[in-house]
Amino acid sequence: MNPSMILDTLRRQVGVALGDLPGCSGVYALRDHHGAIRYIGIAHAEGFRVRIRNKHATGSEDRSHKFSAAYNTGRLWRDRHGSFKEDAAVSKRLRNRFILKHCTASYFELKDYTKKSDLEQIESEVIRIASDEEILWNGKFEPADEPAGLVDALISELGLSAEDRNALDRQGTRHKERPL
Repeated sequence: MNPSMILDTLRRQVGVALGDLPGCSGVYALRDHHGAIRYIGIAHAEGFRVRIRNKHATGSEDRSHKFSAAYNTGRLWRDRHGSFKEDAAVSKRLRNRFILKHCTASYFELKDYTKKSDLEQIESEVIRIASDEEILWNGKFEPADEPAGLVDALISELGLSAEDRNALDRQGTRHKERPL
């Protein structure tokens, strides 16, 4: 496989909604809410849908689940080890909905590999030629500021209760006041 061709395909492909990803394996790119590629990875036996939708999008923010980590900010913030579990649960639910609504992925299916190490080799070659912006989430990174306008619109669209809105506001305040 030609890493340049794979990266070019990922760049040109329109981002796919996370719920529409196939179960096949290969190289993928995660796209932020602006549509920009921010992470390149591989899906092996679990396939794109499980790896991206069920892990990156809805997994824990303090692990290697990139969407969850990238959008763990503002009213979407949660400290899973902290207090205020009920408020944090509201924030996580909204963050999951935000990611599923506004983030996408591109993928390149690879059928002709024999073991995971083959995929890992291709992944490293694609990452090596990607731009710094396209692999921003591949290492340690800080989440960007909350996309407040999109979050406000989603809160309205979902018709969240005053209680849930207050919980989100408290989480936003806690996020600002947390020790760095």
